Amino acid sequence: MEVHFPKETHSLTVSDPFSAAKLGETVVLHGYLGSSASLSKKLFFVQLNSKDRVRSIQIVSSSDSLPGRDPLAQEHVRRLPMHTPVAVTGVVRERKQQPDQESGSIEKIINVEIDLLRVQPLNEFPSDIIATTDTVFGPEQRHLQLRGDVGLRSALGDRSAIGFFLRSKLHELDFVEVETPLLFKSTPEGAREFIVPTRRKGLAYALPQSPQQYKQILMGSGITKYFQFARCFRDEDLRADRQPEFTQLDLEMSFAGADEVMSVIEDLIRSLWSQFCEVRLSEPFPRLGYAEAMSRYGSDKPDTRIEQQISRVEYLLPGDLISKITPLRDPVVEAFTLRFETSVERDTSDVRNFITKFLESPEGISFVHNPEGGPGVFIADSRKPLQGLQALGFEAAERLEDLYDIQDGDLLILQARPNQPFSGGSTVLGDLRLALHAAAVREGYLKPLQGFAPLWVTEFPLFSPISRTEPGQGGKAGLAATHHPFTSPKTPEDVDMLLRDPTRVVGDHYDLVINGVELGGGSRRIHSADMQAFIMRDILKMNSARLADFSHLLEVLRTGCPPHAGIALGFDRLIALMLGKSSVREVIAFPKTGKGEDVLLPALEQEIVNPYAVFTQVQAGAARSITGRKRIESSYVEKHAMSATGNERMNGTKSEQPKDTPNGLSYSTKNSEDDESHQMISSLFLGPHAENYEYFKSNVIAILEYTRDARLNYFPEDGRFISEQVQASSAFTKSTDKIGNAVKKAAELLSKHSVPWWSPRYAAHMCMDMSMPSLLGYFMTMLYNPNNVSIEASPLTMVAEIEAGQQLCEMFGYNLNPEVKDVPVGWGHVTCGGTVANLESICGAFDDDIYLAARNLKFYPLALRNAVEDFGPLSFLSSTFFVETCGGAKKLFKDLSKWELLNLKVTTVLEIPDRLSVEYGISSAFLQNVMTKYGIQSVGLGALERQYDMDKPIQYMLASTRHYSWPKGAAIAGMGSDNVVGIAPDIEARLDLDDLDKHLKASLEKQQAVYAVVAIIGSTEEGAVDSLRGVLRLREIYQAQGLSFVVHADAAWGGYFASMIPKDFKPGDPRNAEPPAQTGKGDGFVPDASLRVDTQEDIYALRFADSITVDPHKAGYVPYPAGGLCYRDDRMRFLITWSSPVISRAGASAMSTWLANRCVGMDTKGYGALLGEVCFTISRVRLLSQSAPLLEVPSDFRVICHITGSDTRFKSLGDESLLIRFMNVQLSAHWAAMSTNSSSFVCVPLNLPPAERKAMKDPNSTPESYAKAVEEEKEKIRQRILNKSNQEIIDEDANRAPEDKSMVLLRALGSDLNINAFALNFRYSDGTINEDVEEANYLNRRVVEVFSVDSPEDDPTKIPFYLTSTEFGHELYGNCAQHFKKRLGLAQDELSLFVLRNVLMTPFPTEGNFIDKMVNIFQKVIEKEVEVRLFANIPFHSHTIFQSGPNVLIRSQVCRKRNEAKENHHSFIMRDGEDKVYLVNRSMFYLASRRRQLIASAKLDDKSLKTYRDAKKGNPDETFFLSTQHREDITATMLSDGSFEAVITTKSGKTITTGVTVTSFTAIKDRPLNSKYRDHSYPTTHMPFYLYGTPSTPHIDHMLLLAPNIQLSSQISLSVTPPLSPSLLHEGCILLLHDIREAAMQPFLPTSSLVAGQGLTSEGNFFFRKGKKFQVSVFRDRYAVAAGGPGLADVDFGDRVATGEVVLGEGVWVDSEGVNRDPFKRPSQVAAWREEFNKIGRELE
Repeated sequence: MEVHFPKETHSLTVSDPFSAAKLGETVVLHGYLGSSASLSKKLFFVQLNSKDRVRSIQIVSSSDSLPGRDPLAQEHVRRLPMHTPVAVTGVVRERKQQPDQESGSIEKIINVEIDLLRVQPLNEFPSDIIATTDTVFGPEQRHLQLRGDVGLRSALGDRSAIGFFLRSKLHELDFVEVETPLLFKSTPEGAREFIVPTRRKGLAYALPQSPQQYKQILMGSGITKYFQFARCFRDEDLRADRQPEFTQLDLEMSFAGADEVMSVIEDLIRSLWSQFCEVRLSEPFPRLGYAEAMSRYGSDKPDTRIEQQISRVEYLLPGDLISKITPLRDPVVEAFTLRFETSVERDTSDVRNFITKFLESPEGISFVHNPEGGPGVFIADSRKPLQGLQALGFEAAERLEDLYDIQDGDLLILQARPNQPFSGGSTVLGDLRLALHAAAVREGYLKPLQGFAPLWVTEFPLFSPISRTEPGQGGKAGLAATHHPFTSPKTPEDVDMLLRDPTRVVGDHYDLVINGVELGGGSRRIHSADMQAFIMRDILKMNSARLADFSHLLEVLRTGCPPHAGIALGFDRLIALMLGKSSVREVIAFPKTGKGEDVLLPALEQEIVNPYAVFTQVQAGAARSITGRKRIESSYVEKHAMSATGNERMNGTKSEQPKDTPNGLSYSTKNSEDDESHQMISSLFLGPHAENYEYFKSNVIAILEYTRDARLNYFPEDGRFISEQVQASSAFTKSTDKIGNAVKKAAELLSKHSVPWWSPRYAAHMCMDMSMPSLLGYFMTMLYNPNNVSIEASPLTMVAEIEAGQQLCEMFGYNLNPEVKDVPVGWGHVTCGGTVANLESICGAFDDDIYLAARNLKFYPLALRNAVEDFGPLSFLSSTFFVETCGGAKKLFKDLSKWELLNLKVTTVLEIPDRLSVEYGISSAFLQNVMTKYGIQSVGLGALERQYDMDKPIQYMLASTRHYSWPKGAAIAGMGSDNVVGIAPDIEARLDLDDLDKHLKASLEKQQAVYAVVAIIGSTEEGAVDSLRGVLRLREIYQAQGLSFVVHADAAWGGYFASMIPKDFKPGDPRNAEPPAQTGKGDGFVPDASLRVDTQEDIYALRFADSITVDPHKAGYVPYPAGGLCYRDDRMRFLITWSSPVISRAGASAMSTWLANRCVGMDTKGYGALLGEVCFTISRVRLLSQSAPLLEVPSDFRVICHITGSDTRFKSLGDESLLIRFMNVQLSAHWAAMSTNSSSFVCVPLNLPPAERKAMKDPNSTPESYAKAVEEEKEKIRQRILNKSNQEIIDEDANRAPEDKSMVLLRALGSDLNINAFALNFRYSDGTINEDVEEANYLNRRVVEVFSVDSPEDDPTKIPFYLTSTEFGHELYGNCAQHFKKRLGLAQDELSLFVLRNVLMTPFPTEGNFIDKMVNIFQKVIEKEVEVRLFANIPFHSHTIFQSGPNVLIRSQVCRKRNEAKENHHSFIMRDGEDKVYLVNRSMFYLASRRRQLIASAKLDDKSLKTYRDAKKGNPDETFFLSTQHREDITATMLSDGSFEAVITTKSGKTITTGVTVTSFTAIKDRPLNSKYRDHSYPTTHMPFYLYGTPSTPHIDHMLLLAPNIQLSSQISLSVTPPLSPSLLHEGCILLLHDIREAAMQPFLPTSSLVAGQGLTSEGNFFFRKGKKFQVSVFRDRYAVAAGGPGLADVDFGDRVATGEVVLGEGVWVDSEGVNRDPFKRPSQVAAWREEFNKIGRELE
């Protein structure tokens, strides 16, 4: 064989090797000979394959003479075998015949060929090996496998490229590649090790399971970011994805936690998939807790592409069935369904054959022989009773059908397991689910899964029970570290749990799973030597020798090792997954077999095996490991071990603060360098991620130190009162431990269950992160327990209360300078809450003075008038004391009429004491004594009203949407809550001035006095600001006519927005429409936004209101409770009649408010700037989408339409309605913009956009002009605001006219402040919109449940967004609610409308696509609630896509399924007739298929009828049910066809007979139960029933007129005069039970409670029981068979056809549960919450 061969001139390995070659040029090529063809002795063709065997070119050998041609070349090439490597020299020729490119594994070059000159074989392929294209080589010929399989070689090439890519990416991220030793010491990390013997007797190395300890040592060595492609060795059982030696991409980061590591890995994986798979993976990767993964998928590495999920169902199953499928006691029973994908409905025999074959296979037999019970398998078959689920019993079958939407051919699998916490990697049912799915794919019943589904699995238990197959860490505790012993507990609460129950501790461990493959795992590591030693010694119970094996690591941790975290990705698995390989052996050059052997190069030899005897010695600790340094003896552990008692063990740990958001982003950090106001605002809060934690902590520590010093410095000579001996006593220690444990448990539960109101994701109640000054002020003051009784009791906080009141007065514009004439001096203070502040404004609250408001102000003139009467103490004033009436006339005070006295102006009343002092010299002491005797507090409200013959109570007037504290305060004040008159709101929930005018006019005409009119400045439900200017104008108008009243502003919510009003603000100034100047720059810049002009002017008018209530604990960001009350005229507080020595108020609230106000500032640079950024944030999020919902609105509704894009059409829906589009505003605009004509839902905000609002006021507006204006406005939004950064909006506004600025438009959108009210409705599958208010409410409630916490199972950290809700009741909201319903496409009935609500108080997120993400989540949830998914086995918040917990996602159609009357199983109460039976439908209000009260007659086949009557005769008191054997549609099939098949059962579920043929099925009564057909109240004097049957077999059934209700049915004995005709009974009539007052009995207790408490037998005392007699009247039913209500039971007693009595007979049926059952409703969680709370108390036991 020649060694020298010519160098190639061109390489076939490149894609176009001859692009630079010329025809006729001589070239040299290297490669392998391929297939050949001989056309003649002189002409021979052979393919030359490239060196990488991916490309080939044709070599032509001919006998033609050619310069340089070897005459023996053709002979040589003919005899050379295929696969021989050669060097070919030849001439490039054009290939004349160019065949089509073959689609084989080798690409053929077809445009040129090589005319052979010379061929040089480099090493001939042997003739004894047969190697054709069909030859399959075994693993012992791996070299030939690789040479002949392009796929294998390609995989190795891809592996190399991927490795290079990852290396490059990590280098870009500043990771340092460090190689760690392969010869290591033996340490028990979890898996079995390979031992490497040495020549030194008794000494050995261990091959590393992973570089875990070395990389942690590197973290303590100053290497901040480490990685390597590490070779790892584990002596484990082998399988397709496991090798004894493997490669992992290992990385570690110091000063980092789990989120940082996961963020780096996500970026790497996304980049990798994008580069090599051209696939864009989700961002961020979903996260799933271990418990939820095991519950929903039965696996800790779930393939989430498999849609069928697992749910718990034991609560649905009868006990006898459970006992048949498992021997376990109190088991968990879980289920899932498998639905085959096919274009043609399969015969169920196919399914039966499939499952039988599977269960009899070696794979399936293990599931059958499970000692915990084999699987229960059911095949849905509509030809069988209960669709093949009859073994489950009627109730269970019905509920499971509803739960899973079972269809023909579906497999329902049940499996029991012990009722224990999850452990291990899978459950039996999880394994069965995967095995069945794989088998169904193999058999062609399911399509192969496509795509990639990445997932993080987190929250693994830190410790697991030791497995017999895994060695663990060699401790004696019976526990092993689930991951490895270096993983840190996840939270401080988990650290505390180490002492109480280590099995409940959650580790900060995370696994990356893609398509069910665990690609890698990592964790945050323990970085404290004390904590690491504690876990090894005290938790795992390692002995001192074993603990000493880790002494090197403990020493590193002891020397200040920083926090660190890392991960290891299985590189082999990663490549296999990316390339779609089923085994890692396909991506490894020289893999081991399943026995751990390399059959190409046998690695296991006897002389190497023998020294493994050392293995047992090493594992036992008898041998020493060689590590290259002096061993640190176990004395380290003893020297540095922690105390073995109490919490001292934990003092080595600190909770780390996250540096950024979980996905590595940081909102508003690129930075607001020039935005000083935002910098100030950022300093006020602890921060969404506790960014300002250190500042807050230092202040808290300072407060505690000052508190300590204050106690030490008070007479230090008194000495210690609690001695060190007492503190060291066991009782003291025991008590402090209990307290400490209880505190920690309470803190744990608060942190676990409290909603994250500090986060920008929280948009529910008026609650955000309270400001640090307010929290610190409250905390510091609370330590001194001040009670603001007087200056003497609370010297500092009393002043703080007064100072805080002055701050509020100044913010509102009240005058505080006594030197200013003609303007009263304001006064304010802080009470203990907003309700108390409102109460004080009504009737006064007390200190050492009395602060009298509207009530006392109104009665002061009457009391004074009594004192001026003859012989009164002030009678000397009677002839000289004049006052001015509210109409402007001067009259003697004693001559004023009652009406005039009740309507003096506020200023007139308040001036009286001053005038009496100045004009008559009357001292305040004398006047106080007089008023003590004559005033309302002494005489009483009733006495004064009687004396002055006040037959019409004085009233308060305010919007009916008012806060509940107003009627409550009126009740407390003795005025009566009925005298708080609700003024109707307008369509945007503001006070309707026209309605107020109407009420004031009526009061004037009737001469009924008014205490006050209240303007709400920012209602708590809608953020609406009433027109305070309008109220003040109306007062002026009515004062001129003789009616006067106090004007009070309830600014509990909106008061602090007064800080946004500039000091130089002038109402009516055109400049008010201009947005505020902006000073910030950068991507994180958050501009300030001013309020609407109307809102500004109404808030400005606060300075003219007589009194204002305000809640600093709302928009002041102050802890609850802190309510404030301010008076425009401080003399209101001097109208005193008596004083109280002790009326207490909390000083902490006052100090908190004062400190917050002072630190933040009460002007446009303080709270004004903060709320300005809030207003911009809520404006910014309004406009992130461009489409809008399509709704139906009646034609008499003036707002016509809103157009999206080019869609400028109006679609007529008859004479009654038009289709409209609304451009939605505020955050609700974003919600509404999600839905389109094709969406399954619509979303409508309460507030109207500017164009719509303008159109409503324009009498000349037409649909065309309106549509054009609206579209122009929307286009402006699209062009100017959507997809623009904050800075771009501001910069572009700089060159626009003031009225044309985008900020002006933003300000005009949405609600008056920062509360959005909006509501959802849904469309049926045929596109029609739901009109039922109750069902729209249902959808809205479900959405709120998703976005709120209402169960201990709910994990607040898994809920990505928070909303809250309210109700628009008909009585309170009137036309506003009706108008809102119209816009939603709902019926305008009197039902309350359930409305969603959100409040944004954060100034932080308007950049970084933060809001987009929240809204996308919201949209997905709505879509799932309407039509896709439902959580079974509630609690429900394991909802949708983000919650951990034990529940399972089941395919179902929620709102549509609940409201579309499709086929279902139906059950009827059976009643006997003469030649037929009567069937009473078991109605359900909350399921469309049963939302009807149906009474029908029918005939049964003779055999079934006889069987039924025999059973009835044998047990006459039993209730029998006839149930449809298949799913049926009552209207479409049963009533139209009149026949169906059925089964007869007892109420216990016992089957009497099947295969019943029902014919002549005819409705007697078929009344719909939808909400719009129901009565508005229950009958008050009787209880109505339907009476039907025959004269010999009459029956009654209770009329279901309103929900909730009770189904009452019985056979009766009827004795009436005159007797009823058979035809009347056949038609069905109405029977009233006299003296049974239904309204007084509703709602009834659940049936189970009725049975237990009152008894339903003849011996019981429930009113409806066998043998009970009733006096009755009978009436003809005037309505058609299928008529809807309301009013079905309204009868005219003149039309009575008979009277008499009935006696209840056999088969009494009482059901108050089934008829009211909502199959989708969550159970109450009150008991669960109580149990959770009791955990705190148990810490004290």
